[in-house]
Amino acid sequence: MAEYEQAVFISYAWGGEREDIVNEIDETLQQRGIRIVRDKRALGYRGSIKEFMERIGRGSCIIVVISDKYLRSPNCMFELVEIAENKQFHDRIFPVVLSDANIYDPLKRIEYIKFWEGKRKELAKAMKTLDPANLHGIREEMDDYDRIRDKISGLTSILKDMNTLTPDMHRDSEFSNLYDAIIERLGESTEESADGSDRVAAQKAEEARAEAERKAKEEADRIARAEANRLAARKAEEERLAIAKAEEERKAKEDREAKAEADNLAAQKVEEERVASAKADREAKEETDRIAVHKAEADRKAKAEADRLAGKKAVDERLAQQKAEEERKAKEKVIPVASKVALVSVAPVQKKPASKGLIYGIGAVVVLAVIGIAVVGIGFSMLTGGNKNTPASTPTTNAFVAPAIEATKTPAIAPTNTPTITPTAVPTLGIGSLMISEKDGMTLLYVPAGEFTMGSNDGDSDEKPIHKVNLDAFWIDQTEVTNAMYAKCGTCKEPTSTSSSTHPSYYGNPDFDNYPVINVDWNMAKYYCEWAGRRLPTEAEWEKAARGAEGNRYPWGNNVGNKNLSNYAGADTTEVGKYPNGASPYVALDMAGNVWEWVNDWYSDTYYQGSPSSNPSGPDSGQYRVLRGGSWVGYDGNVRSASRNGGDPANSNDNIGFRCSRSP
Repeated sequence: MAEYEQAVFISYAWGGEREDIVNEIDETLQQRGIRIVRDKRALGYRGSIKEFMERIGRGSCIIVVISDKYLRSPNCMFELVEIAENKQFHDRIFPVVLSDANIYDPLKRIEYIKFWEGKRKELAKAMKTLDPANLHGIREEMDDYDRIRDKISGLTSILKDMNTLTPDMHRDSEFSNLYDAIIERLGESTEESADGSDRVAAQKAEEARAEAERKAKEEADRIARAEANRLAARKAEEERLAIAKAEEERKAKEDREAKAEADNLAAQKVEEERVASAKADREAKEETDRIAVHKAEADRKAKAEADRLAGKKAVDERLAQQKAEEERKAKEKVIPVASKVALVSVAPVQKKPASKGLIYGIGAVVVLAVIGIAVVGIGFSMLTGGNKNTPASTPTTNAFVAPAIEATKTPAIAPTNTPTITPTAVPTLGIGSLMISEKDGMTLLYVPAGEFTMGSNDGDSDEKPIHKVNLDAFWIDQTEVTNAMYAKCGTCKEPTSTSSSTHPSYYGNPDFDNYPVINVDWNMAKYYCEWAGRRLPTEAEWEKAARGAEGNRYPWGNNVGNKNLSNYAGADTTEVGKYPNGASPYVALDMAGNVWEWVNDWYSDTYYQGSPSSNPSGPDSGQYRVLRGGSWVGYDGNVRSASRNGGDPANSNDNIGFRCSRSP
């Protein structure tokens, strides 16, 4: 018979009541001739803890002291799962359930299941922050968490169904029930493989047990008599002390009442003076604090307004430059209206048949239509800011061309000196074009169709390989959706928390109306965008809006950022648009840092290896949704425009927000 089949193991969590009862069981059973194996004796210095726990799992008899700490300990639960997976769980286990182990209430057992699910999620989230090559040994612990989570419900159900007796009941019987059960089990194990000599040894052990029980009973009787005498003497002494104490308290009470009456008036006067002085000091301090808080708040608002105006001024100046350039080009290309009128008026006047007059009348209408379109084109260019980056050779697809008119059954008309008028193109949308949402007041930026560089060969593995992607034109929000904008959606779910990292009152506080909404999961972000008449951007749309057609490393260029360009490695969110110098080539703000932004795609770390080259929309399914842009809590690697991350769609926290997009 193997060594681990001959001994009785004890599985327990160290410390407190748990260790006290283990010590009692250990001492009692060893006195009765049973060999007990405990980690504190059997596990030598530098010995393998895991091998010892696996040895416990194979034991023939295991006393398990179940406590709340045991059910939450990875090592203890590993031992319990090992015992269960080595079969005959019910026959080999001898449980002692302490009062803090909540296994008899199904709601409490569910809490243990949730605890291990939470431990697994916490470890999985931490593992995602590391390169898979650095996870050696961690994955094995994740496997252990999975085993514990899968089996804890069944194991606690078996334990709660076993008549385990309370620790006090075991002590009262001097662990006789436990001893008998173990002897019976050892006898069963012995019978399975023992010969005649083993039966003789068992008989001797039984005789030794009977003798030990007899001596233990005699000792118990002696202790009981001594305890009864001690209690009687103690009771008599307590009664004497109680009488003396009552007399002393009566006299002390009379003295206190007399003294209290004498001191009452003086004490009352002193207290009134103290209260008056304290009130005056408190009111003075409150007034000083109020003035200081008011000044600090005024200074903060003034600085915030100055930052906002500076950012707005920078964006306005950039747009104004684009607009001026477009107007200049429009003036060079469009023939002035007065010149066109003059051209029409110099045509020779001839007498013509009625049919020819009709043809000339139609021609005049066509000329006037062309002139009108040119004027409208100029106005549209001024409103939209034009397309600063549209090459001069781009075909004009919206140009108005006068139709040719064929006269039938009429004499030929002699050529005239009427000048030819070149049709003028209707202006098209381009970089710098803006749109204001009527739903939430968001400014949207136009991103033209075309090719851009996506991914990175010097970033994380999920960014590889770098590749070209062609996208249709789209509009994207200039900033992240703010608290004030989100509050306009009456049917949207409120954020899961109204606080931020350092602000207990954040969402719903007017001071933070212009800050990004946070604590929203993917579904809440999607619902809001659809309510606003928009949608979540695809991952490709987001990256193009952030880095431009040339594939910049960061929205502002290829140099590493600093605190003047974006909000990262900080303490909390900042107002949207606070960093105009960090704008992308399409003037999109906060594309790096502040908050991670949900996009529409499912996340896959291998998606780029076979993604479409035109309008990619992500995998068809997955476990996580893509997050982009980094946040205030991240580092410079997170705020690279190609950096990717994935998050549970049901997850929300204080560094996740979103922005929307739409198709033209």
